Amino acid sequence: MKSFILLVIFVLTLGLCLPASASLTKSYTFSQPTTTWLWGNNVEFPQFNPADGQLEKVTIDLSCSGASWAGMENESDSIGQAKIDNASIDIFVKKGNVELLSLQPFTGSSPMTIVYPYDGTTDFGGTSGFRTADLSGTATGSLQYTAPADLGAYTGTGTITFWFANNEHLTVGSSLYSPMPLSTFQHSSSGDMTITYTYTPEPATVALLAMGGVAMI
Repeated sequence: MKSFILLVIFVLTLGLCLPASASLTKSYTFSQPTTTWLWGNNVEFPQFNPADGQLEKVTIDLSCSGASWAGMENESDSIGQAKIDNASIDIFVKKGNVELLSLQPFTGSSPMTIVYPYDGTTDFGGTSGFRTADLSGTATGSLQYTAPADLGAYTGTGTITFWFANNEHLTVGSSLYSPMPLSTFQHSSSGDMTITYTYTPEPATVALLAMGGVAMI
């Protein structure tokens, strides 16, 4: 009889430690390894199953890193000037046609530079070419949804698909047009995308957690 009373008291106490209003989270992550040039992935994550409770918030986190250099080479017989206005990459997440997050881990440029007639070697250096300094960096970003209409799109028993990819931008200028100096943009990048569901569990789930605690005693 004493054991029964102690068990009932323990269950009630544990139930108080796990109130139905306590929020829990579930997270899923996709990692893109370091890749040269362009990459893209259709990423599928499970929707939040309404049987687990009431969805309160959806958080999407994006982190990325990248490294690169850009250069120009005058392959003509004329002396001129050239510059790199912008060398950068975007790492972004889309849902359908809507861009949700976009990050730039680095951006670079070079001033107007004298490029002499072609020196015989296409190395983006020497007297007829130049390059930027090595470019590198990291970036992070996050967004959250709490509106019922937004949460509804992430609730169900299926999957939700995102397009996780990168894009490159190279803008150059020159006083030479015939031909324009050759340009190159060498880059590599990686990134992680995480979706986190914050939810209030159903009372039955809380009770199971409590009973699980009892079973371990």
